[in-house]
Amino acid sequence: MSSPNNKENLNGITLKLWEWAINALKRYLFEAKTKAVLDNLEQEVQDQIEEEVKEHFKPVFSEEPPKAPGSPAALLGGAMRLSSKWRNKK
Repeated sequence: MSSPNNKENLNGITLKLWEWAINALKRYLFEAKTKAVLDNLEQEVQDQIEEEVKEHFKPVFSEEPPKAPGSPAALLGGAMRLSSKWRNKK
């Protein structure tokens, strides 16, 4: 009923189907691994950016010495200044 030629064709088709499935799985795994690495790298960079923004834009308060040291206002301290870190000349 079935000839050896049909079995060879069926085996060839099955083999090609397995090769296609294996290659598709390899491609899927490679894409998933690459996406995971890139997502991790993007998260690290985003965390670093947020840290730098917090660090550089944190306000710096400075207090000047009081103009009249013996006055009652001198007990409260001098004038307060608010500046940015990059403008602070320490």
